[in-house]
Amino acid sequence: MKKNLFLLLATIGLIVAYLYFIPFLLKNGLNLSLIGAQMFQSHISSFFTWDVIISGMALLALIIFDAKRKKTHLWWLSIVGLFTVGVSFALPLYLYLREK
Repeated sequence: MKKNLFLLLATIGLIVAYLYFIPFLLKNGLNLSLIGAQMFQSHISSFFTWDVIISGMALLALIIFDAKRKKTHLWWLSIVGLFTVGVSFALPLYLYLREK
């Protein structure tokens, strides 16, 4: 049950993140300067950007240290997910993979 919940949350994290990112890519391409400008466009967007960056760094550390201790199979997929989708996908994916 818990394992299925983590898989569902990873799927939702993937879908919701890309519902917003794909239209941006289709309109602007991979315009990194525009992405950076919009991420820090206001105080509130900067707040959320830094929150996600720091959460991502903490998740990266957790995955690296915890995967060895728990002997998590395919743990590296969570790191790929972190850098290609984000925390909303990578965290529940890692929790799913960690479940025996």
